[in-house]
Amino acid sequence: MSMIKCPECDGQVSTKAPFCPHCGIPIQGNIKRCPICGGFSVIDASQCPHCGARFAANAVKLPQQPSVKEEELVQPDIVMPEEPLPEVLPAEEPLPEILQADESPVEDVIVFENEPEQEPENELDEVSDMEEIKPDETTLKKQKSVSVTAVVVTVLLFLCIVGGGAYIFYWLSVDQMAKEEEAYTLLEGCTNPLNYEDFISRFPNSDHLDDVRARMNALMQEDEEWLAVENSNDRSRLEAYVNNYPHSPHEQRAQFLIDSLDYMEARSLDTGDAYNRYIARHPEGAYYTEVISAMRDIEVRMEREAAARRQAEALMADSLAAVN
Repeated sequence: MSMIKCPECDGQVSTKAPFCPHCGIPIQGNIKRCPICGGFSVIDASQCPHCGARFAANAVKLPQQPSVKEEELVQPDIVMPEEPLPEVLPAEEPLPEILQADESPVEDVIVFENEPEQEPENELDEVSDMEEIKPDETTLKKQKSVSVTAVVVTVLLFLCIVGGGAYIFYWLSVDQMAKEEEAYTLLEGCTNPLNYEDFISRFPNSDHLDDVRARMNALMQEDEEWLAVENSNDRSRLEAYVNNYPHSPHEQRAQFLIDSLDYMEARSLDTGDAYNRYIARHPEGAYYTEVISAMRDIEVRMEREAAARRQAEALMADSLAAVN
């Protein structure tokens, strides 16, 4: 008895077992061994399932034991009892108990008919009947064509993805640059530091960043100086601020404060010369109407004073005349 691998399920099975205890295919009398790789296959196989070698068509099938019912099959974990050998082997050549898959069995080797030996014409003729089945050239060409097509499609898809990404990135960059230039143009003449801060936060990598930051710092310095001058009520400091920052957003407010201080000075003096100095400094001042009205009041008052003076002089003259 020899142990081999089942040609169907590769499970260990005895060559004397009527059926494989694992998959149930007939074993005894239904197997043959490949002379190329030594593997086992069923007797009806036209080629070896292990190496693909083709068998001779005139194989002799060994007699098969009577069929056994499926419920009488040996289970995978049960070893079939050994059957008596058909004849007694010589004592000097005992049969090994277990035969490995790569060793040659004694009984269940396929028997080929005797054929006259002949010299092969070349080395390829020695295995002409059992050579490996190779795919035809058409199949190889189809497989090669499919492989090339797959590679080409993959490369084209990669190029499309890269090109599309570059295209989108380009137009996003162009759009970002256009927005940056538009925002920088709007800052021309702007006097609000908050607008400059917004530009810096939106375009931190702009080429105009240094210029924008310098202009913002200048405006912030103007604001700090203005806070110190606004409540000083000092005409000279206000005039100095206007001269230092001619385009300051606080210039109009500074001019108004200077106008107010000059009007208050003229009003406190309440003389024609004081009002004339105000008009000379502020020909279109905020208090121009009030100054003109005050100057008329002064003229009326001066006329009244002159009339009273003339009347007093006349009375004085009449009194002197009466005495004389």
